[in-house]
Amino acid sequence: VFDDLFDGYDSWTAEDVFREYELNVCLAGCGAARMLVADVFDALSQSVIKLNSLEQKIYKNIASKRDLKKYSQILSFINIVVGVYSFSSLVGLVSIIEACKRSSNSTNSSSIHKTNISVLDMRTVERTRMCVSTFSTYMFKNNDRAIAAVQKFSASKGYKHLMDQLREPSHRSRRKSF
Repeated sequence: VFDDLFDGYDSWTAEDVFREYELNVCLAGCGAARMLVADVFDALSQSVIKLNSLEQKIYKNIASKRDLKKYSQILSFINIVVGVYSFSSLVGLVSIIEACKRSSNSTNSSSIHKTNISVLDMRTVERTRMCVSTFSTYMFKNNDRAIAAVQKFSASKGYKHLMDQLREPSHRSRRKSF
């Protein structure tokens, strides 16, 4: 029975176990970034539930004028919703990847001098979490406040620094690190 279960898998070496341990240590140290990704998932789940609820009312022809207005408001800025959640997911995932790169570089003494400048800092991840939290809380209640949270975040240094890092090298501005 066990032969069929593990058929096609190579056996793990001590190096594989060590790499798995390094990854687990790295992920354990990325609590804020992991929470950001979880927050984005929760916000998206709640948004989908709310939209499905409104769509069911519309489909059954029992939606009130208020429901129709709320539904049209949400759909009118759906591009912003997708942008906020996509960018927030990117921030969380890039933060985790950068932490894992730093972790692997710190264990390899020959590559310590080659470590890249970190794209993100903890403040950027935390501000992104605050933005997602405020945006998802007020998206259905107060659109203006939700949009204001996104505008405030997009004016932050961390956002600008990350956007600068994502641009092509020829279009990057010369900026001091913060």
